[in-house]
Amino acid sequence: MGNGTQIVCVISDHGTSYGDPFSGFVPAHGQDLSRGGMGLWLARKLWDHVDVLPGPAGLSVRLSSRIR
Repeated sequence: MGNGTQIVCVISDHGTSYGDPFSGFVPAHGQDLSRGGMGLWLARKLWDHVDVLPGPAGLSVRLSSRIR
């Protein structure tokens, strides 16, 4: 995309327990939203693209959306 038409945010941590490539497509605890675990689910609802990128140093989540 052209300059100034997209916003990108990357969040990284040193976590090593990630293993579900489909995480975040539904709330983590089903319909019981009081239990939390909705971060990736909300990100997928609010951002155009959500990339979950596991690596040797931990996990990064890259969020991007077109500026409208």
